Amino acid sequence: MKLPFYTVIGPHFKRNYYFIRQFCGHPFLCISDLYTMVLGILGVAFSVFDIAMILKCGPTLPGYLLKARGDFGKVVDPTLERDLKLIALLVSLEYYLFLIVGVMSKSPVFFLPFLFLYAFIIVMEFVTLFLRLFTDGFNFNKSSLFTSMFVVYNWMCVFCCFWHKMEYCDY
Repeated sequence: MKLPFYTVIGPHFKRNYYFIRQFCGHPFLCISDLYTMVLGILGVAFSVFDIAMILKCGPTLPGYLLKARGDFGKVVDPTLERDLKLIALLVSLEYYLFLIVGVMSKSPVFFLPFLFLYAFIIVMEFVTLFLRLFTDGFNFNKSSLFTSMFVVYNWMCVFCCFWHKMEYCDY
């Protein structure tokens, strides 16, 4: 079975085979298959719960679900914000379902949407960190630091699960 982008991904995996195998064999990452399945199940559960809560609220979101900003009605229409949140939740539901299907079917293709999206999120967090470093100075927020580290760990676990499934694939 060939992966999409196998001409891009395959040579890098072949070149770095021993490093990736050693990296994914680390004790914190060796349970990546189980962790990815639990991550997928929790992600689906939270996404379904959030979708049901937003749909129950009606055409606009109540105040406790809105983002805090000064001029609420002037930036984004409340119905548009609700629709955008629903779209984002449906996309997250989709890639968490892909994680579950990927672990159960041992097919690495299902991990690619999650890996690409979270790689983009991680890169944007680093860009934001450097921009804040130059504008605001070095200011730590422990909760955001913990959240960022958790996002990176999730990506590494899903990558290692992807790597384990790639052993069945001829990349």
